[in-house]
Amino acid sequence: IPAKTIIFFDEAYFDFAKDYPDFPDTLKLTNRRNIITTRSFSKIHSLAGLRIGYGVAGEEIVDYLNRVREPFNVNSLAQVAALAALDDPQHVKRTLEMVKKGKRYLYKQLNKLQLKYTPSATNFILIDLNRNARPVIEGLLKNGLIVRSMTAWGLKNFVRVTVGTMKQNTKFINLLKMYLNRR
Repeated sequence: IPAKTIIFFDEAYFDFAKDYPDFPDTLKLTNRRNIITTRSFSKIHSLAGLRIGYGVAGEEIVDYLNRVREPFNVNSLAQVAALAALDDPQHVKRTLEMVKKGKRYLYKQLNKLQLKYTPSATNFILIDLNRNARPVIEGLLKNGLIVRSMTAWGLKNFVRVTVGTMKQNTKFINLLKMYLNRR
């Protein structure tokens, strides 16, 4: 890779995947001249609505980024929330445990429904509904559940569901069964 090429690593899901042996911690690489690593408070810290995260890079890249950065690009409430999140490792621990249990439950239920899915290192699962997903997505939405359509990626039979609380996961499975039984 040419030295003038910037390599950008998006580690939004780092905390979910860091225990996987083949998942790199690219912060260790940011001392190199052409590497930027970003992480988010949206996922593991549950601050998605605040749109806050951070980037780590070498001094030269940071200098260039600061030249084009808008002033006041992160509001003070988001900054305070992010600092508080960093001081709450128990929230991270609880979230990781909830996601781990939730994935086990969802995998078991999806197997019972004979639906194929892609096991995930993150807090979401890609599921093949084996039919056009649009009616199921719309039905779930009418019941207050939002799942991501994968049509934009050419996967019209797939949805991506975020692992939630056990109550949310159970509601999802019950509604999924109902909509899959409708033809």
